Amino acid sequence: MKEINIFEIVPENFFVPLSSQGKTLYIKIISLIYKLVQNGLSYGIDKDILVDEIEEYLGLINYDIENEEDEQLNNNREKANYLIRKLINYGWIYPEQTNDYKQIINFHDYAIVILEAFLKIVSKESLEYQGNIISIYSMLYSNEKAGVVIKQVFENTKGIISGLKNLNSNIKKYMDRLTKQKTPEEIMQEFFGNYTKEVIDKAYHRLKTSENVSKYRPKIIEKLNESLNSSEFLSEAGEFYREDEEFGSLDEGIEKVKDIVHNIINAFNELDDIMHDIDSKNAKYIRAAVTRAKFLLNNSKDMTGIVKGILEYISNEYKELELSLSSDYLEEVTDLFTLYSYGYIDETSLYIANEGKKSFKPGKILSDTLSKEERQRKIDEFKKKQEKQYSPKKVNEIVDELLGDKKMVLASEIEINSVDDFIKIIYIRLYGNHILSKYSINRKDIIASNNGFTFKNFEIWRK
Repeated sequence: MKEINIFEIVPENFFVPLSSQGKTLYIKIISLIYKLVQNGLSYGIDKDILVDEIEEYLGLINYDIENEEDEQLNNNREKANYLIRKLINYGWIYPEQTNDYKQIINFHDYAIVILEAFLKIVSKESLEYQGNIISIYSMLYSNEKAGVVIKQVFENTKGIISGLKNLNSNIKKYMDRLTKQKTPEEIMQEFFGNYTKEVIDKAYHRLKTSENVSKYRPKIIEKLNESLNSSEFLSEAGEFYREDEEFGSLDEGIEKVKDIVHNIINAFNELDDIMHDIDSKNAKYIRAAVTRAKFLLNNSKDMTGIVKGILEYISNEYKELELSLSSDYLEEVTDLFTLYSYGYIDETSLYIANEGKKSFKPGKILSDTLSKEERQRKIDEFKKKQEKQYSPKKVNEIVDELLGDKKMVLASEIEINSVDDFIKIIYIRLYGNHILSKYSINRKDIIASNNGFTFKNFEIWRK
């Protein structure tokens, strides 16, 4: 991988306007210019037209410009010309004079690349993994020139791996965000809204289900291995890279092709590891969301409810009194947690003393026999505990019972008499995208309220 020596290409002051006090205005003006040049034959625009557009925009926002050169800017037209000069100095745009002496303002090529990256960040554009995989498969089995095929396949493969790694990192971001939510409603909104929409419901879900990567991978790897064993293919692709990267000999180009093909094969073989890690983090996120919601919904007087009440009290007191977690404490709760050290060891000590080596004397192992009543009691306890465990199979059974003879039912129609009933709805929504689910989910933008519980409504359809 090449070093990112960005300032060998862009000016050293290129990012100055985006870190200055006027950064908001600069990025708006840059965005305005970028929008204006979209319909032209190049990334350029007549300077007079540009000045008019910026002047009009400044009139709408009434923004005070930070004048670094102490110029007298009496009106918005002078301000517009000043901003254009500054962006030229910073290396974002440059002037060009035509044969009829018109001035055209153009973006530098590197500025366009950076702007497009900004747009992807702002629009949260995601990679269509499946589209890239189908493209790779189609190109490998096409009649295109070998060098062009390998180069495009390599770029698409890097895009897939980069997209999956980015997704893998984003799950951690959502887990961190989840811990900051204060109410069950906020947690459910974060999960069913942002997380489900931006992570689960997009291309990755298709990659795991109907359009599984395993459908194309064997044929892709098989074709790549055939290419490595084809002297004709290697020579043609090697010649392409010899010219493209200005190698001194054909052998260097062929070695480059072999390295690329091996990298593509390794990348496809490593896809399972990345996707397994994503699935693992996704499962943790789901558990964290449900556990935290259950904890916050617990208003009972059992041990969990009592601990919840204590923690809520401490948290609120620290916020109201602006106390430091590392150095301050609340006197009213210190007696709840008494820690002191033992000066000696006795039979109540936590420390287990070393009794030295003992000789082993074998003896009979006596087993306690359970009465029928005790055995039945334990079985009943186990069954009761299992009833509260929601597996995909159990959720399918619940949904099947809810639907009955219907094809669809709204979540708001499900009767909620307790926290457990609400948690059941949560699991129905969670497993709606599961590969083993026998139903599908259709989200609605309507907020439903049922017996004191509020959530975004959704349709439950039988598959």
